[in-house]
Amino acid sequence: MNTAAAEGRSRPSRGWTIGALVIWAVVVSVARWWGERLNAELGPEALRLGAPPLVGRDDPQVTAGLLVPVAVGAILVWFLPILTRRLAWRRVLVLIALVGVAWPVAVNVSRGLDGLTDPVSRTDEYLVDVPLIGSPRVFLDQYVERIDDYSPHVRSHPPGFVLLLWGMDQLGLSGPGWVAALCIAGGAGAAAVVLWIVRRFVDEPTARAAAPFLVLAPSALWVASTADAWFALLGAGSMALVICAAHNDGRRRIALAVAGGIVFSVAAMSSYGLWLIWLIAAPTLLKRRAIDVGAIAGIVTVAILASLTGFGFNYLHAFRATQIEVAESVQSTRPTAFALFSNLAAFGLACGPAAAVALARLRDRRLWLLVSGAVGAVVVANLSLLSKGEVERIWFPFGIWILAAGACLGFAAASAAGAGTDPVRTGVSLTEARLWLGLQVATAIVIQTLVRTGW
Repeated sequence: MNTAAAEGRSRPSRGWTIGALVIWAVVVSVARWWGERLNAELGPEALRLGAPPLVGRDDPQVTAGLLVPVAVGAILVWFLPILTRRLAWRRVLVLIALVGVAWPVAVNVSRGLDGLTDPVSRTDEYLVDVPLIGSPRVFLDQYVERIDDYSPHVRSHPPGFVLLLWGMDQLGLSGPGWVAALCIAGGAGAAAVVLWIVRRFVDEPTARAAAPFLVLAPSALWVASTADAWFALLGAGSMALVICAAHNDGRRRIALAVAGGIVFSVAAMSSYGLWLIWLIAAPTLLKRRAIDVGAIAGIVTVAILASLTGFGFNYLHAFRATQIEVAESVQSTRPTAFALFSNLAAFGLACGPAAAVALARLRDRRLWLLVSGAVGAVVVANLSLLSKGEVERIWFPFGIWILAAGACLGFAAASAAGAGTDPVRTGVSLTEARLWLGLQVATAIVIQTLVRTGW
């Protein structure tokens, strides 16, 4: 096969790019207009979206602090595509993990150093309830009956994360600084895990092209500092183990499936919504005819969650109690039609316009196997209406997989097309890759300049 011909068939027309950008801009704009109209008609307490479709409030500020994300973003946009292509693979993984820390920190400190710790110090966050845990066993036993005593975030999630913070507190790692560090490390780790999976089950050139897009997204605004960034690591880690199990045989297959179930049980104890992360592994399990892997991991997960009844904690009862709490919250006053639409707009802002273009232009079937599951998870999550707003952070565990589609916008490299054929060109020129990354960085900085986000 001729390389030029392969490139021609693998690269979509300019119309896909323009169309994706227009749709992204229209969805965001309409959600903004609709949200402002509802705020005027119903009052701000009905939506509690002061900067629709985002949680927060309009608070334009141009300060010297903006020089930090502008400078760091410019350096990363210029050098990251080159470094991720030229460095040894292990160094690329380390680099992405480091940038996954540096960029969220840089963009969030532009309004002050407390931009990293304020989000986890709020009265509706997990940290405020840590002193209420005298004994984990008693806390689990009384969780459902005392659910009204806890902060909104503890009420709307399983008790896994607040117990983790309690454990950290017992080790002397207490305070908002450590919680923020945990969240940021989770976001960076999730990016590294997804990158490793892309390299392992797609190919290395594709992973290298995708690497910068996994960390230079507007979602960095919510990586620092929300627990959902930590949840993303748990979800990515569990699905990585399950996907690896599907590509192995014998004892290794079973061991990886069991490990995936163990890690996912921790994820399930952190967020009810993470059950949808299974849709990311589902296409691989079906293609590999590895239903046994999913069954093993699922049985392990259920067994671990069921074992908690020995501590007085019933997972299903807790979920039902949370549903009641959520139904009585601001979710009850956010109009359903608006929520279905604005959720997509908020998620689109978090992923950035380049992600929309990448989804429109992605043609690699192997990468679609991973990305499509994440898209499906977002669709199901939206239709479930378990989250009517705030998805710029809540859906980050799915968004980190969707950002991998950025490989088709990354610095071009040779990708294997199959035995006996010429390689297919993956990605774009260095200049174009920098333009797309620059757009992502600019979107994050614009949001940070105009909006005081809720996290």
